[in-house]
Amino acid sequence: MAASGFVLVSDQTHALNQLPSSMNADCSAVMNAIQQLAGAIVLATGGYTALFPIAVVAVLLGTVFIMLIRKVK
Repeated sequence: MAASGFVLVSDQTHALNQLPSSMNADCSAVMNAIQQLAGAIVLATGGYTALFPIAVVAVLLGTVFIMLIRKVK
């Protein structure tokens, strides 16, 4: 977990570079809110076991949203 900051920052930067600049602020806020929500779930449940099914759903939803964003011109 010590190096997760390196991964998250570069991952978020790469994701935001794929969007039009007018959407960067909104998408950054959504990504940060999701990270905080995931942290709250881990703290509330006392472990990571509840986070894995939620992460699978989040990845699937993210895939759908990415497919929709690529169609916007």
